[in-house]
Amino acid sequence: MRKRTLSREFALKALYQHDVRGEIRPEDFDALAETEGLDTPPEFGRELAESCLAEQATLDKIIEETAENWRLDRMPIVDRNILRLGTYELMFSLSTPPKVAINEAIELAKKYSTENSATFVNGVLDRIYTLYASPLRKPSDQPEAEPICRLALLPTDGFWPDPLKRVDLHIHSNASDGSLEPEELVTRAVKAGLAAIAIADHDIVDGVERAVRAAQGTGLIIVPAVELTAYIKGDRPDQYHEMHLIGMFVETSDPDFVAELKRLQRIRVERIEKIGEKLRSMGLSFDSAEVLRRAGAGSVGRVHVALEMVRQGACASIREAFDVYIGADKPAYVPKERLTPAQAIRLIHDAGGAAVLAHPGFSDRIADMLEELQEAGLDGIEVHYPGHSPADEARWLDAARELDLAVSGGSDFHGEAKPETDIGQETVSMIEVCELLDRSNGWRTLAALTAE
Repeated sequence: MRKRTLSREFALKALYQHDVRGEIRPEDFDALAETEGLDTPPEFGRELAESCLAEQATLDKIIEETAENWRLDRMPIVDRNILRLGTYELMFSLSTPPKVAINEAIELAKKYSTENSATFVNGVLDRIYTLYASPLRKPSDQPEAEPICRLALLPTDGFWPDPLKRVDLHIHSNASDGSLEPEELVTRAVKAGLAAIAIADHDIVDGVERAVRAAQGTGLIIVPAVELTAYIKGDRPDQYHEMHLIGMFVETSDPDFVAELKRLQRIRVERIEKIGEKLRSMGLSFDSAEVLRRAGAGSVGRVHVALEMVRQGACASIREAFDVYIGADKPAYVPKERLTPAQAIRLIHDAGGAAVLAHPGFSDRIADMLEELQEAGLDGIEVHYPGHSPADEARWLDAARELDLAVSGGSDFHGEAKPETDIGQETVSMIEVCELLDRSNGWRTLAALTAE
């Protein structure tokens, strides 16, 4: 038996064990090799199994979307793991010829599965190759007319975005309340091996253009984004709860959009001054002008207030400032102008963007509003987020599928304001980026955003 064929069989058995037991430990690879009469696990087989497990969510999404009328949990365990192996080799291991990847999967189906499995596996993998993998393997002058992942049509100097590469769609620069320059974010994202990042500052897009310039020649794609705050009514007439929406692929040069963002920034300044008044009425020495000076031309927010309180020694940490003074319902809290969710979504759509509900797990009220948000035009949900538990992610993923919403995710990186969070801590793949792009009008500007 050829070494690669043996390795694929080994990888299939490892994936089968993971499906049955819910885990596979490093020592399990050695035990599996021993049962096969091998001294050590075949290197390619182990790498293939580990890579498939690392990208399982993305692989399963591709398979389910391609295998019409077949849910993964209704497939035989062997068949779905053969499809995972074949899909991974087609999409990720571009050194493996497509014919080899498909034929090897067919042979696995003939050997380990039922009589009809080989035909089923062949049909699904052929379709995956046509829709997803083929555009990535074609030379740039012979693109598919309309592949699913249309980012593949925009190579620059031979650069092809890998559909399985990691993407962080929620990052803040110091244009709002982050601590790093947009250029520094690009450097860190490249070092982290990310394919794309979304600069999603609060009420401002000034950091996007700088990030695009810094990313030129790096292969990193910059998704132009903005984070807006909307409000939903609470139980009391005077009570409101915040909801955050990210506009993905917004047109950053749209004059009406930019004018509205500038108006929201002026409201932010007025809010900081009102917070300062409340803090001073509580006996704290607080200079609003100093906060505005330190924020500079960027979008000022409560994080800047918290940083100033720490600097003055009024609080030991940013978290303490929010928990005691300026968090929602705390004594120095001042709400911003109350955009409704529908107004925020409309503002994003008018700028050509896709509207994504950010960190939905932060409010129990949001789950009850999802259908209403979808009717207002919501395009996606930020499923993957550092503050979400695995149960939260499963809940929001089910909600996204039920309501036909795109899946997003990111770190919500701020730098020193959230030192426990790093760029790339939570990610999605380029496939999710394509889906969000399809729900926006961002194709007209994508070529300018792809690094040259």
